[in-house]
Amino acid sequence: MMNRIWMVFALIVIMASACTIDPCLTKGQFLNAYNNFTDKVSDAHEDFSKQEWEEKDEEMDHFVDQCYQKYEDKLSDEEKKDFWIKYFKYKYDRHGRSVLRAIEADMREFGLEIDEELDQLFDNPEEDLKDIFREVYGDDIEKALDDFKRGIEDISEKIKAWLEENK
Repeated sequence: MMNRIWMVFALIVIMASACTIDPCLTKGQFLNAYNNFTDKVSDAHEDFSKQEWEEKDEEMDHFVDQCYQKYEDKLSDEEKKDFWIKYFKYKYDRHGRSVLRAIEADMREFGLEIDEELDQLFDNPEEDLKDIFREVYGDDIEKALDDFKRGIEDISEKIKAWLEENK
């Protein structure tokens, strides 16, 4: 009888800890959790409440600030491309045409150098991103991407100037 109680208790502990496992534990867990997360958000983004979006934003922030930073050096270029493509899709699903402000806030908050990352990963970042977003969202996205490109360049310059001022 006592062994059964311990066994049930152990199972409960294992199940409870499985629900709270950090998606950053391993590179594989990070990539799987991130892909599942972004796919689910993409499928259901039109139905999220404000509270649900806030929860999703916290999860995305964790993926960007903790997981990506932790495994960046271990990710292949293809894995990095996939990460950033899904990041941009998430931000567009979340913010629509206000996507630039959201990305600018992330760049400041997490010290991201997105423009440099894109230049390293894509042969022609502007055209590659347009193709990716056009495939997912149609031609409506073209103007937003043009604005996005100009905005990223402006944001990068502003952040660099701000960092120089605050040295």
